[in-house]
Amino acid sequence: MRAPWKGDPVERARNRARQRVLQEQQDAEQARNRERQEREQAEREARQRRRQSRLGDDG
Repeated sequence: MRAPWKGDPVERARNRARQRVLQEQQDAEQARNRERQEREQAEREARQRRRQSRLGDDG
């Protein structure tokens, strides 16, 4: 009889695989979010520069 707290080795392997998949999904999602934030930040800065250059032309 196996010690109950050690669990089934197949189950442990399954849990490890599930953890790895979840971690990869989280990493991919964080990377996507970071890319989107950087893109939005760049767009905001570009809009501000355009607005400032237009104001400069008027003055």
